[in-house]
Parts: sequence; structure tokens; C-alpha cells
Amino acid sequence: MKVPQVIINIAEICAQHQLLEVVLSPGSRNAPLTISFNRHPQMNIRVISDERSAAYVALGMAQHLKSPVILICTSGTSVLNYGPAVAEAYYRNIPLLMITADRPPEWVDQKDGQTVRQQDVFQNHVKASFNLPMVDQHPDSSWYLERVVNEAIHTCKRDNMGPVHINVPLREPLYPAKNEVWEYKLQHPIIVKDATTKDLFSSKWETLINQLQASKRPLILGGQQSLDPCLDQFVQAFSEKFQIPVLGDSISNLHHIPKNINLLEVILGQEESKLADLQPDLLITFGGAVISKNLKLFLRECSTMNHWHLQEAGYPADTFKSLTEVLAIEAQNFFKTFINKIDSINYQAWYDRWQTEQEQAAAFLATFCQDQPYSEMKSVTTLLDMLPRCKLHVSNSMPVRWVDLLGVRPEIIEVAANRGTSGIDGCTSTAVGQAMVDPSMQVLLSGDMAFFYDRNAFWHNYPLPNLKVIVLNNQGGGIFRLIDGPSRQPECADLFVTEQHLTAQSLAGEYGFKYLHCTQEEELIPRLSELFEPHECVSILEIALPDNMESIYKDLKNRIRQDYE
Repeated sequence: MKVPQVIINIAEICAQHQLLEVVLSPGSRNAPLTISFNRHPQMNIRVISDERSAAYVALGMAQHLKSPVILICTSGTSVLNYGPAVAEAYYRNIPLLMITADRPPEWVDQKDGQTVRQQDVFQNHVKASFNLPMVDQHPDSSWYLERVVNEAIHTCKRDNMGPVHINVPLREPLYPAKNEVWEYKLQHPIIVKDATTKDLFSSKWETLINQLQASKRPLILGGQQSLDPCLDQFVQAFSEKFQIPVLGDSISNLHHIPKNINLLEVILGQEESKLADLQPDLLITFGGAVISKNLKLFLRECSTMNHWHLQEAGYPADTFKSLTEVLAIEAQNFFKTFINKIDSINYQAWYDRWQTEQEQAAAFLATFCQDQPYSEMKSVTTLLDMLPRCKLHVSNSMPVRWVDLLGVRPEIIEVAANRGTSGIDGCTSTAVGQAMVDPSMQVLLSGDMAFFYDRNAFWHNYPLPNLKVIVLNNQGGGIFRLIDGPSRQPECADLFVTEQHLTAQSLAGEYGFKYLHCTQEEELIPRLSELFEPHECVSILEIALPDNMESIYKDLKNRIRQDYE
């Protein structure tokens, strides 16, 4: 018996659809898939042994490429390890095409090795699941299987992109015979679907124009998205023409727009009585999640506003409890079209009000940070001031909150963070994945818990000299000291913070990385300068921090509420 031709052809179908990046994990049941993709002359293969890390690596690659990355693994619990990255990809519309090997269906639940219920295993966090049939000799079987693979690829790429699962039950033989001829020959042409262009009816445009003209305090708010210079161009033009403020936290990647309002945690951390005249009556949103808790609470109190959300497809979230219109149009096309449809409105005073708040927030932060001792906040402030032109990856928990609080400069090309599900489990692997396909400098700012949790991100054979890692080591999950609930419990240190005394030095030595260490403020600037120099491998700067984050963070919050004007 030979490896079925139709299984070999899965790689060819992917190649004809220009899906050429593959992250695979070793195993036996997936051998026909592994070998067929590896032998295909167009495929770029990367081997990552830990499936959980592999899935996040693929996510980081797809995040940069904006195109599906293929994941291949063997059967059993290896499939389940994809779960965290699949959920992250689902909530951020990142395209992953998971091709998982499975045992024949009659052996499921029969206590056979590496056999679990794989069919529809990701059903709540994928765009679609496809279970391929067992291959038989009838030509319709091959036609059907190839058609299903085509449909899976289109589902992954079209409309709101996202993860798709193809489960492939395989019988032995799993390995080609010694003299087996290996070739790629499709029995049927691939199926091509053109992308649709979405616009709004003229009557809808008239309604929107009337609502904007009736508005007194409109705001534009961008959620999480990749850097999009074309979108930036039209958002900026729309904002400047009508003098409408543009709000966006660090992961919105709107920091290249002049006069973007990004210090939202400070501005909206004031006493509620000072925020009444900042409430919008029309909110225009696009993109994904926002980080700022103060922003969410503020907008949820604006119960009388209209809220338009721009989203081409998919289920819309009502984050601010105010959604009135879901407009099925690409954000870039919305702003580009709207600019040419109306000329007679201007919100200069409203625009200036927000600009004043941004300037005061920047001045407040500069003064507050300058007065602080050596701390996590001051270290991040110094880092953000010194960062060269790069792409900044930020781990969850406190690092992403510090960056959001302090804001980023235009020199930072793009900010990336796993804010679909906000877990710490794959932050490093995601940065590693992007570093594999993007040769520009990648800087990862991580807390110690996220860093050590995902240490298998480095368990591979690919040198990444463009990856720079900064580890903020405060010996545990310091964020739990800032939350009222856990911080008041006697079990806080052991069960929530989970204090640890690891350092990154051993890991760096094991993998042959450049390792730098900082324990006091005067060392920080020279260590950062050395980190950003060219190295032949991954370089890591570990910043050992004093136990003062809780007092500084609470002082900051109190000062914003009491002293900030």
C-alpha cells in the first residue's frame, strides 16, 4: 500500500492558494502530512516540538504576513495544545490553518494510544471545522476531499480572517515505501473565489451624514489592529477635515497619526465630575479590543450616544453597551468615502478640548515619572524613550498596561500584544514567530511570569539575531498586589503572586543567547544601549526590580484623581 495520492495533494492545494508557511511538530500519525509538505518545493517549513508554542509561533507569523500559516501536528493531546493560540487567533481574526492527523474513527474511545475526540474539538473558537473522510478508491472520495480543503482555505482567508481546523483521519501505512514515487498531481483544479467589495447603500450614507451633522461631540476610537498606513492616512484626513478627535491606545497602532489621543488612562482616571464635558454623543469605532479599563468604564456611562462600529463581517461585540449601527464596510473605505460626501461641519472647540487633555496628561506623566525612584514604571519609561525604530511586542499582565499608560512614540513602528484573550501563555512564542518572518528589529517587553511560562518559545534551531528581549523581573505576578481582592488576602504571595526566584541567565546560557543584567538605575541606560547593538543571536536584558511597584502604582492613581488638572 502507498500513501494515498489525495493526502499528498493537500500540500499542492495549499501551494496553489499561496499558503507556503508551515509550522509542524514531530509525530508519527502525521507523517504523511509532514513528509508531503516538507518535500513540496515551495513550502517553507519550521519545526517546533512543543505544540502549544508552535501554535503561537504560527500566530506571530500570520500576524505579520496577514495570510494563513499552516499548522501540522500528530493525533491526541498534541492537538489540544493548539487550544490557547486558536482562541487568541479567533478573537483577533488572525488566520491559522490547522491540519491535524487523527486515528481512524472506529478507534476513537477504544483506549488506543494518542486517540482523543478530535472532530470539532475547537468548534467554539474557529470559523469552521472540517473533518475529512477516510480515503477510499472511489474517485468521488478524492474529489470531495480536495473540495473540502479548498473550502477550508477560503474560509480561513475571506471576510474576517481567522483560524480553521481540518482534521485528517489516517490509516497505516503512514510512511512512503522505499521506492515509492512521490509526486503532486491534482485530479481537479483548485477552486478560486474572488474577494467581494462591500459598500453602503446611498440611503444609509444619507442617514449617517444626517446623524453626524446633528452630533455635537463625535469621537473616533480605534481598537487593536495591525499597523495600516492607508487606514492611518484616511483617518487622519477625516479627523483634520472635520476636527474630530481620534482616540487609540497603544495596540490600536494609531500613534503615527499626529495629535492622536493616546494617554487615556490618565485623562479618564480623573474624578468623574471632571469628565462630564468629555462625553461623546457619537462614537465611531473600528478594530478589536481596547486595553484601558478607564476608557471602557467612561464610555459605558455615555448611555445617550450613538455608536457606529465598522466591521465587514462576523459577530460584533458591544463592548461599551451602546452599539446602534454595525456598518459592513472596511474602515479605510468608510473614512475615504465619507470625506467626499460632506463639507459643512467642524468641531474645532470639541477637538481642542481633547488636545488640551492630552497635553496636560503628557506633562503630568513627565513630572510624575521624573520624581520616581528606580522602579518598574521608571524602567519602562526609560525603555520607551530609548527604543530605536523597531516593532514592539508586549506581554500581558503589567507590561502591556505600562506601555498603554505611558504611550509610544512614532519611532516604534508597530505594537503587538495577545489581547484577543489576554493570556500570558504564548507572548514570547508569538514574538518569536514574527521574528522568523520579519527581519526588522523585534523587541519583546515581558514580565517574568510570562517569560518563564513560555520558555519553550526558544526550543528550536532557528537563530533570531533580530529579537531583543527585556524581562521585567519582580519575582512574581505583581499585578495581583494592585488588585484589591487578592491583595487583601493572606494567601496573596503564595497563591496569586506565586513568588519565584528564577532568573533568565540559565536559560540564556542553555540556548547560547547574549545575556545582560541590570539591578540599579544607573546601569539601565548603558545596558539598553548594549542590548540594541547588533548581536549574532537572541539577546536578553533582565531588569531586577525592587519591591515598590504597589506603592508607586497606587500613588499614581491617587495623584491623577486628586492633583491632576
